[in-house]
Amino acid sequence: MKTEVIYLVFTNRFTEDIIQFQIENDLKERGHSDGAVGKAFHVIDDDGIKKNYVFLQLDRFSKVLNSRITDCYIELSVIIHEIGHIYDGEQVDKLFPHTFDDFKGITRLQIPLYDISKNAWLEFKANDFVGNSLKAYRHLEFGKKLSDVYGSFAIELIKDIMKFNDRVELAKTEVVNTSECLEIQNLTNSLFYFSSQVFGLIHGVANYLNTAEIYEALVLELEKFGLSKVFMSLVQELIHLQASYGNWEDYKVLDKLCALILDFWKELGFKVDDKLYFSLLNISEN
Repeated sequence: MKTEVIYLVFTNRFTEDIIQFQIENDLKERGHSDGAVGKAFHVIDDDGIKKNYVFLQLDRFSKVLNSRITDCYIELSVIIHEIGHIYDGEQVDKLFPHTFDDFKGITRLQIPLYDISKNAWLEFKANDFVGNSLKAYRHLEFGKKLSDVYGSFAIELIKDIMKFNDRVELAKTEVVNTSECLEIQNLTNSLFYFSSQVFGLIHGVANYLNTAEIYEALVLELEKFGLSKVFMSLVQELIHLQASYGNWEDYKVLDKLCALILDFWKELGFKVDDKLYFSLLNISEN
């Protein structure tokens, strides 16, 4: 019978140890996303044993090693998030490449669309796992500190929202000057990434607590920047994917999220062709 283990690796050489691990295990990926404090991997050894590793920045997670569980609920929620990636990987690794950069049969435009969509799903599912897991800690008054856990994930989304208008204008300037636009791709990836984390947490917690007030407050904040429509559509599609989870056939399950991104860009005044060349829409086209 095959077994499975999880190792938590607390390190003060976070980036270096991750890269070394990736090289030693012949993984294509190198490094981690900007601002990451945790990173999950799984490998199968020669005996067929699945070994899962969660690398954690020691200075950010030392409290877990020296405190009671009720004193480190935010740190634990991040660890649970990374473990959520491990178990979601059993489903998505069969269907999605690490990146669509070298994926055959898709256009240049579809590469960022699929990558952004995939990242949104991964973050939603990992935090849905967090939200569901917090139920087990309610007897430790863990659930009462949910607002702090929510805030720890929401803060990055709030930062993006506050810079949203300025970054859209920067993206338009980039399009005028080069016809290429990394700024709007990066902005969209960041917004979808962090909002999917927040919505995933809300969705998971909603299985045992009323989260309507938190959700409505977030939607009101998004409305101030004209973002509520796109993100309500994002939530609906992520929940739809969750409902069919385990029965996906291939990467095209992300097609509706890709279409949502294109609609979002159009609403912001951008059009883009299959070669990933951007231009600005005329008023009559928008």
